[in-house]
Amino acid sequence: MKKLLAKKVDAFTDTPLQGNPAGVVHGADSLSTETMQRIAREFNLSETAFILSPEEDGCDIQLRYFTPQEEVDMCGHATLASYHSLVEEGILKVSGASSKFKHHNKAGTFEVEVRPRGAFHQILMQMERPSFNDEFEDTDKLAKALGITEKQFRSKLPVQIMNEKQVIIPVDGLSTVEKLEPDFPALAKLGKKGKLRLRFLVLTTETHDMGTNYHIRYFAPSIGVDEDPVTGVGHAAAGAYMVRHKLAKATTGGVTNLTGEQGHFVQRPGKASVEVRSEGLVVRDVRVGGSAVTTLRGELTIG
Repeated sequence: MKKLLAKKVDAFTDTPLQGNPAGVVHGADSLSTETMQRIAREFNLSETAFILSPEEDGCDIQLRYFTPQEEVDMCGHATLASYHSLVEEGILKVSGASSKFKHHNKAGTFEVEVRPRGAFHQILMQMERPSFNDEFEDTDKLAKALGITEKQFRSKLPVQIMNEKQVIIPVDGLSTVEKLEPDFPALAKLGKKGKLRLRFLVLTTETHDMGTNYHIRYFAPSIGVDEDPVTGVGHAAAGAYMVRHKLAKATTGGVTNLTGEQGHFVQRPGKASVEVRSEGLVVRDVRVGGSAVTTLRGELTIG
């Protein structure tokens, strides 16, 4: 029998049982892809991250991510949870005002900065460079699947596919976001475009908290996640979309700092810090950050 360190970590929050829970499994080098998938199904969280020894020069770790249904290339909240756990266990050492580390996953190689902040660490993750793809054409079917009408989409803003996997849907206000009644089988069908598995991100600039800039809800039934509470890749896309479409003021040659909120309507509120580097309306880079808290730590027994 093999015994591995396994945790449940709530990401994008410092309050237990809020934010987005992720499974984290340490020392996963000996696990097969099939076994990882079975473990993720057993955890039954939106994503479970597996920490492996690095295969790329200059990297500290390798990460793989699984939903209960399939492996995904990139996952923000599970990355945050993994780094939180590695620092918590003393495997990665943080010194001074901040420390930088690198990992690789199926999307590429990424840098993460960890900043001590009292009892918690602020973890800033480099995300995939945003790409702005075609507009989503089936807006009538999309509105119906979300339980709203096309009139509730925000006028003069595109329903746009980003990074070939996320559909950004700007709507007219927080009340529309609250009243969404998604038809998950219909969304899953809309999300399957050939080899693509699209996720749907509903965005409004009306918020619960005065200190936040936008609110999102994130639906990904095509990969086995009906609604994700607080989504790192979603906040990266939302921040880039807001700068590109002038919903947030872009600083030429500089950084636009945003704070996004999510999870209130599934009783798991959380916040993400977003740094968008741009030149005018051309988005160059996005980092997403937040804190995390461990709610469960134990041994995972594998036969």
